Amino acid sequence: MPGEESRIEARLVDAPGSMRLRTLAGASIFLDGQSRGSADATGELVLSDVPPGAHQLRLSAAGKKEFQQSVTVEPGKDTRVEARLQDAPPLPGQVRENPKDGLKYVWIPPGNFMMGCSPGDSECYDEEKPSHRVTLSKGFWIGQTEVTVAAYKRFAVASGEDLPTLRPAW
Repeated sequence: MPGEESRIEARLVDAPGSMRLRTLAGASIFLDGQSRGSADATGELVLSDVPPGAHQLRLSAAGKKEFQQSVTVEPGKDTRVEARLQDAPPLPGQVRENPKDGLKYVWIPPGNFMMGCSPGDSECYDEEKPSHRVTLSKGFWIGQTEVTVAAYKRFAVASGEDLPTLRPAW
């Protein structure tokens, strides 16, 4: 009615944004703990209608380390994220075959161990005493068996190395 005061309250809500991800094709994508699909064959996925604010992004793929990052989405804006997935480290004791020599190798992870004579062992050499802690700062692959002549030849051929010339010992 004319002369009467009217009051209208309107709550303004920030417009959602979007997140454009670039990563490994097929990687699984989770936002705030919820599955949001996987990257397409080109390694892209667009998440639309993402509420403004901070979100926890997580990506995973077979044989890769999990990727985690906090991402802030601004109202009405497209946020771009590039997530590079790194290779997962081998598991302790994992065995792989080297295609160059055909031998099997075992993964020894970084860590600590005691080296030397065990307490109470009476059959130790002097150079095995005293036992002491050894730290491996990096993991490595070690041959599961001794290197055979055949394996050495396969390696030499695969790597383009010349085999040594054998001379008689006399």
